[in-house]
Amino acid sequence: MKLAGLIRTSLLDDPGYICCVAFTSGCDLRCPYCHNGDLVEGAVDGEGFPLERLWDHLEARRGRLDGVAFTGGEPTLQPDLAEVLAEARVRGFRVKLDTNGTRPGVLEELLGRRLVDRVALDVKLPLERYGELGASPYRIEAVGKSLSLLLEGAVDVLFRTTVVPGLHDETDMEAIAKLCRGGRRFVIQNFRPGKTLDPSYGARAPFPPSRLEGFRKILEAQGLVVDIRP
Repeated sequence: MKLAGLIRTSLLDDPGYICCVAFTSGCDLRCPYCHNGDLVEGAVDGEGFPLERLWDHLEARRGRLDGVAFTGGEPTLQPDLAEVLAEARVRGFRVKLDTNGTRPGVLEELLGRRLVDRVALDVKLPLERYGELGASPYRIEAVGKSLSLLLEGAVDVLFRTTVVPGLHDETDMEAIAKLCRGGRRFVIQNFRPGKTLDPSYGARAPFPPSRLEGFRKILEAQGLVVDIRP
């Protein structure tokens, strides 16, 4: 596995649990507002972050960490992902996976082998707009398959959308809410200005609290349990 780095402790990435966060390198989407441009392009300094250092960290923090969250980039692009997750489970640690949903076959395998405790699916936009993120028709169909797979309820799922001024509005949130319908947890993440994959997004002001609350009401109307990360 090609790791790019590690956050040693997080209280946010797997809500309700204390985890470390392992970043994989490479992504098959090009979201213009992404803050991890180096990871998207697969750039890793030197040999990156050796996998053995992740295991050493988990063992050193045994009893204080519940598990590890794998994020990216896009972790499902890693050819040995299943083996790495299986190793984490054998060691007794909880596993959470962040994904953009473009590889439902990988996701189905992981669920079938019970290698993940929670999946966070980033629902970027209404499906018909995924082409704006560099997604081919095949990948758009794949995201729909991943959504359907997760809605079957075989694993704890967390849906989330990073909302970006000029890219998202109330109509988009209504479409996203219908995709993620009913009873699941949903996180609205407000865009933060700074270094972005498309530099023109870097100086955009985030949404004010009133707009975020409006988005919350739209999602709650579809039965979703909504948190806001301003």
